[in-house]
Amino acid sequence: MAGRLSLVILMLMLAIARAARAAEGVIEINQAVIEQAGGFPFTINTAGSYHLTGNVAASAGADGIDVAANGVTIDLNGFVLSGGAVGINGAAVSQVTVRNGTVTAMSGNGIHLGAGSIVQDVHVTGNGATGILVGSGSLVSNNTVSGNDGGISVAGGGATILQNSITSNSGVGLQISDQSTGYGGNVMFGNDGNSGIGTYTGQEVGGTQISQNLCNGNVCP
Repeated sequence: MAGRLSLVILMLMLAIARAARAAEGVIEINQAVIEQAGGFPFTINTAGSYHLTGNVAASAGADGIDVAANGVTIDLNGFVLSGGAVGINGAAVSQVTVRNGTVTAMSGNGIHLGAGSIVQDVHVTGNGATGILVGSGSLVSNNTVSGNDGGISVAGGGATILQNSITSNSGVGLQISDQSTGYGGNVMFGNDGNSGIGTYTGQEVGGTQISQNLCNGNVCP
């Protein structure tokens, strides 16, 4: 009896938590929700907050999540988005935030966002193209970007790249289009096939250092 009562209480608590998130305007995403919506890519057409409630495996050749509205926040909530073409594709819109989870094993870019975007606290690993690609005025911070074709890339100016671990990507670790983007506190190692201690080639290109960065064990020039 006590065990059954505990289970009922737990189910009630979960229901209350879901109701609270719904009341706050947070929309849940999981594999079942995506399949019910017609499969991949799962397209977000409305601004707001979206929240993964489980791991998501995209279909081969299709994007995982396409963002078609400005002002979208995607909280991966510690879960994994894997497989497919581009993991999260919001290249044509602005002010998209992605945080707190893992994007891996895509055939294309891991995360591709437009201007004014934020990518924070995400593991972006083993993707077939660039790990994180953002537009002008974006913030990319506290991410682990490794084993991708390229590490972090900025298309446009005025972005900020802070405190990322960028390692063992096949191409350049940090690729910045012009000097108006600042970067600092990043650790880069073994990118572009170069892991020689004290060497710098292939670790970072472009931008302006706003604080020290580490390139293959030495402070980047």
